[in-house]
Amino acid sequence: MTSPKHDPGDDWLSQDLSAATIELVAVPAADRDTAQAPFPWHNVDDELTLVLCFDSAVDDVALVRGLASMTTRSMSFENDNLGVEIDIYGGQVTGQLLPPQPGSVRLVTPKGVFAQTATDATGCFVVACPAHGPLRLECSVADLVLATEWAPF
Repeated sequence: MTSPKHDPGDDWLSQDLSAATIELVAVPAADRDTAQAPFPWHNVDDELTLVLCFDSAVDDVALVRGLASMTTRSMSFENDNLGVEIDIYGGQVTGQLLPPQPGSVRLVTPKGVFAQTATDATGCFVVACPAHGPLRLECSVADLVLATEWAPF
């Protein structure tokens, strides 16, 4: 097998590429700061999303409440800042913010806000629920707004 022909006219390109990768160019401080500014936000979704931890429709649960509890769907969401536990039954969502605290809750569907309410001093709330489809809760406490992952229902 013969080696491919080498065109000596391309040597300048190879040398320029090598030089470009070695050459250090001083980046102005303002440009560097502008480029680095978004990095603190790289995990903002993790900080503002309440992750599904338990779903009675999926997770194994002990049937200790009898047959009536089988029509109630229980879900739990949390992150480092807040948790929310909900039961979906009879066209409504009953829940509590954890740790218990006053706030507000909005139930959102892909079409927009379906229902909203303020929690009581212990973080408890009740809102209307659509018959089916994906939903999420947006929970506001103090100066923080957190949203659950989308959950099918």
